Amino acid sequence: MEKKKTRPKRKVKSLQFGSEIDITIDLQLSEHEDEKKYPTFKMVAYTGDKISQPRFEEQIVVDLAGVDITQKSRPVLKDHNTALIVGHTTAIDNDGQTLTAEGVLSGVGEAANEVLTASQKGFPWQASIGAKAGNFKFVKAGESVTVNGREFEGPVIVARKSRLSEISFVALGADDATSATVAAEATQVETPEP
Repeated sequence: MEKKKTRPKRKVKSLQFGSEIDITIDLQLSEHEDEKKYPTFKMVAYTGDKISQPRFEEQIVVDLAGVDITQKSRPVLKDHNTALIVGHTTAIDNDGQTLTAEGVLSGVGEAANEVLTASQKGFPWQASIGAKAGNFKFVKAGESVTVNGREFEGPVIVARKSRLSEISFVALGADDATSATVAAEATQVETPEP
């Protein structure tokens, strides 16, 4: 009788996942109607689908039912770099199937101006969320799991708990199937004089 080769058991729950999860979003940028005329943005920050991460062989699904979003505004960065502030969120909504955000380009540096200027020239920005993820569940090949209102076939890793840290404008996100649509009218972000 031939012995069947099996994959070694993995304790996915014990994985440390302190770095960012990249998730592509749809983005729209428009003029904010307050007295300062800050440009605003709207994002579909996560579609609830599988994403690839270089640290994992399997794709990952972030369970939106377990995403912790604090009530306070979250920073909006460029390329997950805390030195490259683009703005901040004014609203984040999680309906259990998608994660959406709205905000303003309140940054005063080159990163904010780059996002705005490139948007005006038609650059198709994508975005990526930064989240601390944990409580992983590994779904084996041949098994399935329902997450975010969808059924996923294994092998896949489900991040049952995560905490949203920030959202970034990026040239390429983990899910290249979505795109960003931008319509910007402001001429520039205010930059302080030295």
